[in-house]
Amino acid sequence: NNADIITWKSITVALLNADEIDLAHQIFDKHSESSKKACKTTVKSVMRAHYYKLKEVTENCLQKVADKLYSKGLINREVRRMPTFNKIDIEFSALISLHTDHDNISELEKICSSFLSCIASVGGPAKEEAIALARDWKNRIFKNHQILFSLTEFVPKEIQFSSNNTLAVELKSLPKKYAKLVTDITTYYASSGKHDAIVIARWVQVTFDETGLARDHVTVDEIFERIQPHHSFIDIDALIDLVEAYPIDNSALQTRFAEYNDIIGEFIDSAKINDIITTIEAEISAGESISPKIILKLSGKWNDKTIGHLRKLMKYLFDEEEKYIIIRKFLQGSICISFSTRSVVYKSLIVKSEAKLHFLHLLGIFQLYIDNQTIIDIEEDISFTFEDSLLKSLASIESNLEYYKISLLLIELQLKLNYQNTEGQTALMLASEGGHIEVLKSLLQNGADPFIQFPDNKGYIGLNSLACTALSQHIFKSIGGEKTIVNAICN
Repeated sequence: NNADIITWKSITVALLNADEIDLAHQIFDKHSESSKKACKTTVKSVMRAHYYKLKEVTENCLQKVADKLYSKGLINREVRRMPTFNKIDIEFSALISLHTDHDNISELEKICSSFLSCIASVGGPAKEEAIALARDWKNRIFKNHQILFSLTEFVPKEIQFSSNNTLAVELKSLPKKYAKLVTDITTYYASSGKHDAIVIARWVQVTFDETGLARDHVTVDEIFERIQPHHSFIDIDALIDLVEAYPIDNSALQTRFAEYNDIIGEFIDSAKINDIITTIEAEISAGESISPKIILKLSGKWNDKTIGHLRKLMKYLFDEEEKYIIIRKFLQGSICISFSTRSVVYKSLIVKSEAKLHFLHLLGIFQLYIDNQTIIDIEEDISFTFEDSLLKSLASIESNLEYYKISLLLIELQLKLNYQNTEGQTALMLASEGGHIEVLKSLLQNGADPFIQFPDNKGYIGLNSLACTALSQHIFKSIGGEKTIVNAICN
């Protein structure tokens, strides 16, 4: 009776239960047929979203790619002789249309897989983009049509380390150190007798939205098994909270825990996302059984940012709930990061991110999914820069205070703070003219040069003038004014 929950699957099941076998099969076959045909549109639309990036990464190796495509029968002789990516795209689309008319999903998979292998064969950025395209094809087809599109050859599965890479060595050693540390902490709580297991279990239930744990004869091993999904070697906040709530009186163990916390802090603030993605080709943490519920895709400009910068972004998006979000995967291709969190906070995360929907592009976010709900899904803007976003945000603060928060966040991401746009404006100048004292202060603290040369050598502006303008504007607005010209006063 509830139309909201009626699906073709539920209708088919109901018919089967009523022994209407033939009718159920007719509906199922017709629905399956339409899903298969619709895959054609999905494959093409995802390909179109990757068109510019694919064209860019194959520009210097297009002949090699064309030779590979020709050898697999994916393009004709003419395209191979004078290849352009536009011609390749047209040939690929025609081939997809031909085979989806026959409703042959396995053949469609084979064509897509062959296409990807040709792109990936030249290595480098082309291979990374092939991996990104494979992942998007697989996810979008399952999401739209509930059809499993198997392109596992192009989805990274194993952690691969380079033995002569310092970051690789660090990434290889940290999980081992953490595993030993967690084991020893578990042993401490199990054997010290200082804290009752049921008391800790009650704390875990309340803190992590768990149920059925606080019972007689619960063991510490059960407790730590239950909180395992809430922490990883790179996200240890859950363990920090536990130790703060139920302190460890073993000085040696306390010291080891504090030292590990310091090491991870330094790692988060120094290791760049691009280096991590290059060093490990799949998950940054174990726990394949844990299903990531937050998928975030970022502009390539995030490559030289750190995990610490990523955590600042999470803090902006989700406020206090950020501490419950655990990094699960870094994937190659476009920067794709998977997270997991407590189920109880999903609704809050969705509400908070949707409230900031119109500002996400300024942070280089072009896809965000939370608990299978799409928050944003747009084509990546390849012209995006953090510096332009900062100037746009500063110029828009008067229209919406959210731009003020974005400006402060962007400043902390180690941008080129002295960047000038075509009009010669810098972030300091815009902050000064707007009377945004805290923004001006943050810019200076993060290394912005207060001595600014105007374009075409038309003079300079220094800190005294900037500060005078900012203070004058701030005071004027505080008494109800909108904006005033203060150059004469400051000069």
